[in-house]
Amino acid sequence: MPAFTTRLGMYIPGGGSLGLGGDDEVADIDRINQGLLRLDEVVGVPELSTFPGDPFPGQVVSVSGDTYYWSDSLGQWRQLSPHVGTIPPENPQEGYVWIDTN
Repeated sequence: MPAFTTRLGMYIPGGGSLGLGGDDEVADIDRINQGLLRLDEVVGVPELSTFPGDPFPGQVVSVSGDTYYWSDSLGQWRQLSPHVGTIPPENPQEGYVWIDTN
């Protein structure tokens, strides 16, 4: 019987020397490939046009030139670094730092 990782929900086939997921089973290559694609999405800091709809605690993304992390305890994205550029940040909030390079 398969199991899934708690943070990314990646497929772990049953069996193997680690004994994860229960009894031995034939691995589902499509599920394994989906997991590898998911890893590729979250490793590093992806540049996105919108925030992911299913963030995990501590996930870091860059949206419109700003870097954010997901605060699970607050249930919201928090800006991680200053906005740098000649155009003001979108939807500025109190506490945002903007470095105008003009």
